[in-house]
Amino acid sequence: MKGFVLSFVCVAFAVLAPVQVLAQTDGQPQTEAPSQSEKLTYKRDMSSILCKELPGLPKPQVQQIVTWLQGFYTAENAPRIIDPDKINADIVKLDAYCKDNPEANLVAAADDVMGE
Repeated sequence: MKGFVLSFVCVAFAVLAPVQVLAQTDGQPQTEAPSQSEKLTYKRDMSSILCKELPGLPKPQVQQIVTWLQGFYTAENAPRIIDPDKINADIVKLDAYCKDNPEANLVAAADDVMGE
């Protein structure tokens, strides 16, 4: 079940940067390609990220991580939607959790915050 959703999230990463650009321009299309800082430029084992690392990551990377987490927690039969408002709301929830639990593993934190 989660394998199917994670496959979808891989596709989501391919479209996340343009979604970020649309979100940053109030939905108006922008013809410029995403800058290097807006692209996924690292490879990371999600289970190795600690809460205390979250505030030091660039916003586009945090958005990409949270998008991956959303895909992980999305039911197999749920609509396949990337919602920038939900991404930002989940970032706020994770940030609040992580401030209180800086040594927590980010995936474990997401279990508590997003694993409804």
